[in-house]
Amino acid sequence: LDTVNLGLGWAPMNQARDPAKPVWKLGAEFRIAIGSAARFDRLAPSSDTGVGRGTHQVHLWTSFAKRLGRFEPSASIAWTAPLGTAGDSPFASPGFGASRTSMQQTAQLRGGIAIDVYDQPADNTRVSIELTAGAEMRFEGRGYSPMWEAFAFAGDSRADGPLRLDA
Repeated sequence: LDTVNLGLGWAPMNQARDPAKPVWKLGAEFRIAIGSAARFDRLAPSSDTGVGRGTHQVHLWTSFAKRLGRFEPSASIAWTAPLGTAGDSPFASPGFGASRTSMQQTAQLRGGIAIDVYDQPADNTRVSIELTAGAEMRFEGRGYSPMWEAFAFAGDSRADGPLRLDA
């Protein structure tokens, strides 16, 4: 378990209340780090089973959707930023002049359309095909990709790894 997420959403506009308006939702989520941070020790690779990032985060989002007969176009925007680190976070500063050591901020943009291929309002049955596209922007800061263990292996300061930090 990485985080406990506490969130709240609100819909200031709703197509069910006013058919002329879209459904507009706003939300905020706080992600509180509770799990052990993922670490890698090249001398004992199976010694750590943590899966967390050790970073508390805030996630803000908004979305729009408007049902038009069989079609429902939608769009959403989200932003995620770190608030602080837990004690064992890999995003803590290593010292000696390192800069931008906190976790990256990210922004997401998604858009798409759902098309009903089968709709039975009498028994609330609907089958839709959804087509979506999205983009994610990453800002300055540290990010951990699926290759983080390979880079940790190469950056181990106890050995002569080619990616080790040299104070």
